[in-house]
This record gives sequence, structure tokens and C-alpha cells, in this order.
Amino acid sequence: MKRFIFVCLLARMFHARAADVDHLSLASAVLGRDMEFIVVRPAGYDSASRDGAKFPVLYLLHCAGCSHTDWINEYYCEGLEEELDSAGILAVAPREGSYYTWWLESPVLDESRMSSFLIQELKPYVDSAYATCADRGNTAAAGHSMGGFGAFHNAMYYPETFGAAVSIKGGLDLLNPNWPTDFGLSYVLGDTATHRENWEWATVVQNAHHYDTTNTRLLLFRGIDGDWFSEENLRLHGILDSLDIAHEYVELQEDHYNVSRSTTEKMIGFCDSVFTRCTPAESDRGWRFPGKDIGRRRRVFAVGAAQPVPGSDGMTLYTVWGREVRMAEAGQIARGVYVAVYDRHASRPACLPYVQ
Repeated sequence: MKRFIFVCLLARMFHARAADVDHLSLASAVLGRDMEFIVVRPAGYDSASRDGAKFPVLYLLHCAGCSHTDWINEYYCEGLEEELDSAGILAVAPREGSYYTWWLESPVLDESRMSSFLIQELKPYVDSAYATCADRGNTAAAGHSMGGFGAFHNAMYYPETFGAAVSIKGGLDLLNPNWPTDFGLSYVLGDTATHRENWEWATVVQNAHHYDTTNTRLLLFRGIDGDWFSEENLRLHGILDSLDIAHEYVELQEDHYNVSRSTTEKMIGFCDSVFTRCTPAESDRGWRFPGKDIGRRRRVFAVGAAQPVPGSDGMTLYTVWGREVRMAEAGQIARGVYVAVYDRHASRPACLPYVQ
């Protein structure tokens, strides 16, 4: 029987489900203080985890001047809980404390070793207390503004922990002379006159070549409506392209100060498509495409629908990284790109590169 294969873009349908939010605190030996954080559990987490299911984890890093609970505040980030429900993803949002740590391992300030806190303390705690897929293929960091820098910086230098990173209007070039202020960076990196090497080490744009060997899934959001960091985000996009480093790039016509519903959908849809998943049920049914990507291409996020082909034997839906999505879930997945394969009797799915 002939197989009909296409790449489809699906929109999440709305549900009357709700995620659960745990408000927690962890005594950090690395930082010498208690660290607050929230864990957002998608609907169905409790029953599924009791049955042996495990969940990928998205670490959310907030911007300067914000806090961990802003991620579940509709005025700051729209629709996060619903999108996590749709994709079946666990989210963890810590509060960094001073508003200007930049989520990095400070070389001059012991009480600002944020990378060590995230990797050595917070992640092990979450993996022990919750049903998680703990490997890098199921662990992502995402952030807005300062948090966007933190996500890309930590994924760059700690790729064994973070297999994917999302930057939303991030400050990615710490040496950009056009910034209106240094946003507290002198506090955690030292002044540029005597500690310039710290700034050169920390910045993302000048070190983007490191991604060439990390196999990190990257999603870069650039604000184009007067955003402080617009030019450097465009420059990073060009550098990644010139180095042939696969990444997703999305331009946003919105102000700098919040995360819109559309951006939230794209972020969670991206994570849903790159996470490999690790539940026994998924492993039994799923099949991963050979290699690590279906060609180097920029994913296009849009609304579409999968239409059945007359005479087909049914449809099997896969994320582009190979996770099978049962058709019963088709109305529940986040917006993103998926590969649909008709004829369930095929021993393995094939797919076509999706090119913008």
C-alpha cells in the first residue's frame, strides 16, 4: 500500500484542564541562601506518573526585575499552563533573588554561582522529587531578556545538561556598546576595564561557534519593535547561519516587556518537537528518525490541519524528532511542526524536509 507523507502544522485546541503549581524552596549550599521556585505540573501528571510515565522538563529563567511566579502571571506570560498541559511538559521556574545575576556562574561573586545552583542543586532535586526524563534530550532552558541570555549561555557551556535552549528577546551581546546601561553585569562579572576577559567569556554572540559541537536545539526570538537587543539578536542569527548551526529564528512585532500568547505557544511547541520523551509507552510505540535532524531548516510556525487521505489505513503523527503522537492526542498538542505518515502498517515512517 502506498504511503502518503507530509509535514503538517497543527494548532492546539483549548481544554478545560488546568496545570497544578507547586510553590517550593530549596536550601542552596552553593549560594548560601534559600531559593524559591515553582514546579508547574501538567494536567494528568499525577495519574500518569503513578503508571510509570516520565516527563521532559523546561527550566524557565525570568528577566531582570521579575520573579519566578511571573511565568504564571497572564500579564507577563500568557497561556503557559495551558500550553504545558497540551504538550505534557513539566516546567520549573526558580527565583534568582537579586534581579541581576544574569543566571551565570559569576567569576567574582561566590553568592552568585547560578549555573552551579541550576545544575548541581535544583535539577537533581527536581529529578528526585518528580517523574522526569532526566537526560539532556529531555531538558531545556528558556528565558526572557536576562533569562534568554541565561538559557543560551548555560546551554552553551553546559550542553551535557541542557539539550535545548530558547531565548526570548535576550540580551546576548554583553559587550554591545549601544546598551543604555550594563544592567548590573559589572556586579557579577567585574568592571570591563579590569575584568574584560569575564565579559568575553560570558557573552553569547562572540562565542556562538561553541554550538557547532554541542548539538543543541536552539530557538531564537528577536523583537523588532524597538527592542533593546534587536540588533544583536539579528547578528547572532546571521552568525549561526554562517556557521551552519541549525536553529529556529522568529521575529516578534511586540514590545520587550512580556511574553505573548503566540510566543508561549511557539516556545512550548518547539520544546514538544525536540524532546525525545522517555515513557515506556512512548518508547514501545515510537520510532526515532535516523540522524539528529531532517535537514538543516528553519521551522515555520503556523496554523494548519492534517486532512485524512481517502483510502488510507489511518494516520500516525510524529514530531520532527521522532516522538509518536497518538491521534487521540492530536487535538491536545501544542502548535508546532509534525510529520504525518499514512498507513500504520509501515515498519518505519519516512519524512520530507520542511524548508521555508
